[in-house]
Amino acid sequence: MMMAAAAAGLVLAGCRVDQAEEVQPPDIQVEPGQLPRYDTEPGQARPDTDRVVVPDVDVQRPGEPGQSQQRAPQR
Repeated sequence: MMMAAAAAGLVLAGCRVDQAEEVQPPDIQVEPGQLPRYDTEPGQARPDTDRVVVPDVDVQRPGEPGQSQQRAPQR
C-alpha cells in the first residue's frame, strides 16, 4: 500500500491534474458495532551506558598555518 502511494505521489508530482467533472460520493449505510479488544504487554527497556575512550584526532587541512604542503604517505 505504501509503495502504491509513493508511486502515485511521484507520478502526480510531475504533472498537472484538473478535475473534469463533478462527482457525488456514494450513499452508504453503516450499522453500529464494537471494536475488538486486545490484551497487550509492553516490552521491557533497560538502557545501559558504557564509557568508551576514543582517540583524540587532530586534523589539519592543506594550507592551514603550521602545515607544509607535503602529502601524507598512503597506507
